[in-house]
Amino acid sequence: MIWFYLVRAVSQCTFADIHVPESPELTIALKRCKISQSALEAFMKREKFTFNSKTLQFESYKTPLKWKIFRGLGIGGALSFGSFCLAIVFGQLFPSNGEKALMMELDQMKVRYAAVNKQMEKVNQTVDRVHEMDGDIRKIIFGSDPMDV
Repeated sequence: MIWFYLVRAVSQCTFADIHVPESPELTIALKRCKISQSALEAFMKREKFTFNSKTLQFESYKTPLKWKIFRGLGIGGALSFGSFCLAIVFGQLFPSNGEKALMMELDQMKVRYAAVNKQMEKVNQTVDRVHEMDGDIRKIIFGSDPMDV
């Protein structure tokens, strides 16, 4: 019995005639894409319907504003997150001129610190030799083992 009402409700639904204004750009685009005017009109006007079980008829459904806002914010957030990730990836793959200059300066500083470390090793070796000679001199003068502090 309910199928009878369902079929009757569907047959009573009529779609309003949709008119898309003619423009040369639209006509050229439609010919290029091989889309007819009626197919475009049908695509542009897709109405959603819900079945009302109380009246046994289909009623047009409109998305609430808060869902449209929520959907827009979700898409905007996803796009901003994606663009942020792409910016990080492209920043790592293709550094800017300023970053290249900073990387060259960092490499130069590493070379300089390596040279300073070599000089400090030589200074440490010299200080160790001086410490040993001082210990030997104290041993000769005072006749006892030196105390290392």
